[in-house]
This record gives sequence, structure tokens and C-alpha cells, in this order.
Amino acid sequence: LVSTEETREDVRAQLMDAEDWLYGDGDSVEADVYDAKQAELKNLTEPIMLRASELTARPEAMKKALAFVEETRTKLEKMPTLKPYLKPEEIKVATDELEAYEKYLADMDEKQNALKPTDELVLTSKMIYKRGQQLSKEMKLLNERKAPPPPPKPKADKKKKNATNVNATDA
Repeated sequence: LVSTEETREDVRAQLMDAEDWLYGDGDSVEADVYDAKQAELKNLTEPIMLRASELTARPEAMKKALAFVEETRTKLEKMPTLKPYLKPEEIKVATDELEAYEKYLADMDEKQNALKPTDELVLTSKMIYKRGQQLSKEMKLLNERKAPPPPPKPKADKKKKNATNVNATDA
């Protein structure tokens, strides 16, 4: 499903060659040569394994991302009431990031869905989460912002207070 028959045949052939090498010339080489051969085989199979794992991981990540978008939108709509001390431009930064993330998700999902399952991925679950981190950061800044302290109460004028006390004792 995530690789062509031709790709699978190529992988099989290279794995067989590696096995032959391992029991032939490879039985007396240095460890770094083994490591290089292992890395070569890993590079061969990793794209296939990634596409296979992303068959379930990407839809799940997309589902969570879209829920996060809706939850964030709701919070941003309530923000002026919940935190009236925030400036509109502060809220707009997060709103703009929300819209950018939502557009990114839609555009990249459309591009990924246009590809065949055997094509190289243009959108992964990791990319979805990573791109959402900036929106999370903006929301965290807004959520952690505390109300400014209330202005200090005006101090009572000591002269007036003392004058009142003087008059009260004289009477």
C-alpha cells in the first residue's frame, strides 16, 4: 500500500546482498563498516516505514490539530471579556497565528491527499504538531498575562487630617 512492487523488490534484493556480504566479506570488517552498512539499509527502509506509520498518525494528528484550532478560536473570542486589559493588537497576533495555522493545515492536507500512498510525504504528524507550537506559544503568552495592578489609592492629605483633629480637641 505504501510502496510499489518495484520498490519492495529493490529492498529485498539489497537486503539479500547485505546478508551475503555479512556472511562473506563482512565477517571480518571493522565496526564502523558495519555501522555504515546498517545506516545504508536503514535509509532504504525508513521512507517506507514512515509512510506506513503516517497512515494512522497523520489523520490522528490532524484531528487533534483541528480540535485545537476550534478550542483556540473559542478562547480568543472570549478573550476581550475575560481579559479586558489585553490590547486588541495583542489578541490580533494570536488570531493571525490561528488563521495561518488553519490555512497551513488545509493547504498541506490538500497537497498530501493529492499524492499517491507511495509518494514521498509532504505532510507528517510531526509537521502538524511542530507548526502548531507557535500558536500554542501565542496563546500561552495571552493566558499568562496578568491584569495590571490597580492604580494606587490617593493618599489623604495630612494637613487636612491634622487640622480636623486640632479643631476637634479645641472644641
